[in-house]
Amino acid sequence: MKQLNILLTAVHLFCTWTAVYPSPPPSMMGYLSCNDSLAKTVSNLALEQINKNRTEGYIYSLFRISSVLEELQAPFHSLYYLTLDVEETECHVLSKMISKNCPVKPLHLAVFGTCEATLYINKPARIVRLYNSNCTLTPVPRSQIFQMCPDCPAPVSVDDEKVIEAANKVLQKFNNENNHIHYFGILSLTAASMQWVVGPSYFVEFLIKETPCSKMGDERDLSKCTPIACPHATTGLCKGSVMSAPDKTYITASCEFFNRTTTDVGEHQCPIHGIKPMPHPVGPHHPHGSKQDEHKPMPLPVFPHEDHSAEKGEHKPATLPFFPPGHGDPHHKRPFFEQEPQVRPFPHGPSESSDCPGEPVRQAPMLLRLLPGEKPVEEEHTSQQVMPAA
Repeated sequence: MKQLNILLTAVHLFCTWTAVYPSPPPSMMGYLSCNDSLAKTVSNLALEQINKNRTEGYIYSLFRISSVLEELQAPFHSLYYLTLDVEETECHVLSKMISKNCPVKPLHLAVFGTCEATLYINKPARIVRLYNSNCTLTPVPRSQIFQMCPDCPAPVSVDDEKVIEAANKVLQKFNNENNHIHYFGILSLTAASMQWVVGPSYFVEFLIKETPCSKMGDERDLSKCTPIACPHATTGLCKGSVMSAPDKTYITASCEFFNRTTTDVGEHQCPIHGIKPMPHPVGPHHPHGSKQDEHKPMPLPVFPHEDHSAEKGEHKPATLPFFPPGHGDPHHKRPFFEQEPQVRPFPHGPSESSDCPGEPVRQAPMLLRLLPGEKPVEEEHTSQQVMPAA
């Protein structure tokens, strides 16, 4: 009984203190070891949020933790400012795969760089929120590829005419061999490389999406078959190659879909030729219904203990919702554990921890030499800033 009284007194004091002092205590900042388990957990959470918010390109995988600065703004409320070394995987972001389940690209096609991210974690409320991120990646310089593997395929521009021609041949092979009832069209080219074997060989990757053109129709000019403007239309990533030999041209095509179903998605969920399909009626003897049940009205469900007093003319007083004190009052100050964090400008610069940068996830000495702070990369790079939706 004495312990219970002490507990109730402590709870009362805590509630009184948070009501009188709604502001958080002074924040504390410190660098974490890049090999610490907390640093690894926070880094993986941040990277998954970055990948989730992206709509183009390939999923990033963590290569190494460079810096983790923690700002404790309140008990169990922390902001993390992270600098992460990442590399591209073979999975497109539209696949929504988890990065750890995606293989990284081979070294001669590797794309690597750094992501800076600000992550907020509120443990009592189970909130994990990415406030901003900025990722800058670059392909491995061709000079490095040539030194490592002179005969390996080298990246080429996706705007090259030969690349576009190769992609169309790969798509044509896929359309001729798959069992879908509609043709597919190219949404965008995502990667390309070239290698000289007995002749020029092009390796291409591109997004495809279902078109309204049926294989049973008379349409022959597939350039008029534009992808369906519907988010539920079948979409996927194709990888293929076109190798030119003196005697013939060899073509390979392999496509994986992001939202596969047991039926043609476009036929059942998306308007085809301007006609919006109706849902299948559900009957007791057939998974898609039967003709006998097709025109029968659907019975309303009956719940036990259902109150039909309103149908009998009996009116009961409505129970109004309860709003806590200060609801809707812009001048009401919430306790610190409910307030939004105060996000600072991103602290650029190396970590003050002697354990940073951390150990790489995999052994890749060439990438380590090319990362910032190890050896400058002189080739052109691309930058992508990702802001999470409000």
